[in-house]
Amino acid sequence: MASGGHPEGAALVTRHDQLAGSLARLQRLAASRQAALMESVCRCSRRKDLASSGYAPAMSWEQEQARLAALLEEIISDNEDNDAVESDASLDEDFIQESDHDSLSK
Repeated sequence: MASGGHPEGAALVTRHDQLAGSLARLQRLAASRQAALMESVCRCSRRKDLASSGYAPAMSWEQEQARLAALLEEIISDNEDNDAVESDASLDEDFIQESDHDSLSK
């Protein structure tokens, strides 16, 4: 559509580039966070011995790290879903406005 002379072609290409950049940024952030969490889990595995011997703070810390990792994944997933919905809604709204303008000018 963008190269076929569609009236919204330039806007579609721009929005696609913005979304691609946002996705790449989120993927880099997620990878960085995942690496930090993996390092944390490795350190935590050493603490499992302490947790099994009744050392409660180590277990609470491990549970908090798992909760934070799940929350981060949920936020990233929601962001990706919201970006797609917002993009579709924006393009639909622009198309409707363009169609209304075209029908009024005929």
